[in-house]
Amino acid sequence: MRAHSFCTTLTLPLLLFALSCGGEGTADGSGGSSGETGGSTSSGGQTAAGGGDGTGGAASGGATAGGHCSPGFTTPGWSVYPEPIDNCAEPPNWISAQEASFRDLSLTGPGFPGSVGPGQTYAFSADLASGGGRYEVYGASEKCAATAGALELLDSVEIGVGEIACFQVAPVSGTYEHLLWVWYGAGNQQDTTFCSEGTCPGR
Repeated sequence: MRAHSFCTTLTLPLLLFALSCGGEGTADGSGGSSGETGGSTSSGGQTAAGGGDGTGGAASGGATAGGHCSPGFTTPGWSVYPEPIDNCAEPPNWISAQEASFRDLSLTGPGFPGSVGPGQTYAFSADLASGGGRYEVYGASEKCAATAGALELLDSVEIGVGEIACFQVAPVSGTYEHLLWVWYGAGNQQDTTFCSEGTCPGR
């Protein structure tokens, strides 16, 4: 009887100890799971990449930095196609190692000077909502420089991300009714300003 009583006395505490250890183990498992969820929440910290809005802020800031030409009139980018601006094929005799796209700006329509030649200045500008790049303007004797090709380089502009591209042309060797606008970068043309006898900011 005494031995049986001694065993019972030992067994009960051991059983309680084992049960309490098992309970802690389960709690740890849940905690690990919470830790994983917490990990995902931290990826929600990628919302800080919503600080990319800050980048957008920089882009908007850049867009104002370039500035449109003046004095002139501004119109939404979608409204200038296919007149006075139109898309073009690559002109004849075009040589460039860089891929480019081409547009024609006609100076002959209402509100435009008809042509620009030596002693005259013409300017236009556009918010291209682009990642930046180089853009050029050439004088042309016909739409898209289709026969004679680009005749005279009149302006070349390098812009940064989101900046406005402003072109100011003052021909030296010819008089042109068309301007060939060459894009070496992609963009989404938005507000566009045309300035007869106008100038670009700081030029």
